[in-house]
Amino acid sequence: SARTQVGLAIPSTFNLPVVALVVIVILNDATIISIAYDHVVPSPLPERWNLPALFLVAGWIGLVACGSSLLLLHWALSSEDPGSPIRRMGVRESLSYGQVVAMMYLKISLSDWWTIFAARTQSFFFTRAPSKIVFAAASVATLASTGLAVKWPFPAERYDERADLDAQEPDSQLIGLGLEHVLFTWAFTLVWFLIQDVCKVLLYKLLYTFDVSGIRTEAEANAARRAKNEAILGKQPSKRGARAGGARRKARRGEMQLAEMPLEVELEV
Repeated sequence: SARTQVGLAIPSTFNLPVVALVVIVILNDATIISIAYDHVVPSPLPERWNLPALFLVAGWIGLVACGSSLLLLHWALSSEDPGSPIRRMGVRESLSYGQVVAMMYLKISLSDWWTIFAARTQSFFFTRAPSKIVFAAASVATLASTGLAVKWPFPAERYDERADLDAQEPDSQLIGLGLEHVLFTWAFTLVWFLIQDVCKVLLYKLLYTFDVSGIRTEAEANAARRAKNEAILGKQPSKRGARAGGARRKARRGEMQLAEMPLEVELEV
């Protein structure tokens, strides 16, 4: 029946199981650590954190991800209605509450890994390719979270009548998703990842347009410093040419010293 497992009964509030949150944190941390081996463009000038602008961008990216998760939760909870958005988009089977929890676990996981690709650039995510290590870490986390959403390895809790009477709601359990549910979650998350990336680029344009926290002023000053440094370096000979010129000058000085040395001849009788 619908009350044989807690995961099939709809509680008054939504929450993910603690185990699911721990798995998300572990895979997310492993993916973030891989950023230490990412492809970067070294700056010719000392870097300075613009924390107000950084907090605005991070909050905006997180807000888009959070909003898309709430939208998916609303659609998933109404999946039993044939006219609900999730059913009109091609999902034929409705979701039990345990599957709703699994779908949200998968969506939050995918958003976490894929947001890394949006957050690492100020322009669109494809303007700078990630390193093989970052791509591999995100791919492993994506496949692992997808597999867990299909086949959750931790046993579900049984319905406790006493806990229900005492209004104590234990963690809702994940129940494996079907293929069409997984594909829909992937497509939904991918579309919102692209929207998230576009929103990030638009926010940066606004920050530069209104010079929020001096972000445009600092960028223009750094550009002027780089141009000046490149002009100075352009007037100087290259290192190889400088070494060759130095060697020639030393050789000439040696020849001059030899020419100026008096000749001493010792005759042996």
